[in-house]
Amino acid sequence: MTGIDLFSPRFHANRFTLGALAGLAGGTAEIAWVLLYSSLGGSDAAVVAQGITSTFSSGAATASSSVILGMAIHMLIAVLLGIAIVISVQALLPRSRSLLLAPCMIVASLVGVWALNFMLVLPLINPDFVHVIPLEASLASKVFFGVAAAFVFGLSDGHRSRHRSRP
Repeated sequence: MTGIDLFSPRFHANRFTLGALAGLAGGTAEIAWVLLYSSLGGSDAAVVAQGITSTFSSGAATASSSVILGMAIHMLIAVLLGIAIVISVQALLPRSRSLLLAPCMIVASLVGVWALNFMLVLPLINPDFVHVIPLEASLASKVFFGVAAAFVFGLSDGHRSRHRSRP
């Protein structure tokens, strides 16, 4: 069985694969944060997943599969967001060798996504979801998403830059 080689030139050419991996890492980081936050605060992390489900289908929020469905929706959105972020960063910084600019741009983009979602979109389509966990905790989850996505992006981009500088 062959795996994905993060250091293969073919892998670097595939923005969608890199974006999907960044999104999977970010979405997983958010889930881990919500689980940790909920366990420390004595709340139920399943309510967050059910809230995601209810944002897309109010009827499905009470189904027995609402937690699994919410996590699946979350991860699908995370993958799409990861792809969009990677394509955007590569388009805006195509030849950047900065070790800090791309990760900062990725985290800042995710903070922008959080602000758009929690200040504008969610209050209109599912106002209850905005208050499932405190805004600070939901912002932290998006920052963790950005850090995880930036890490995946950096693994790929950093290695490619080192190979270019070799004779």
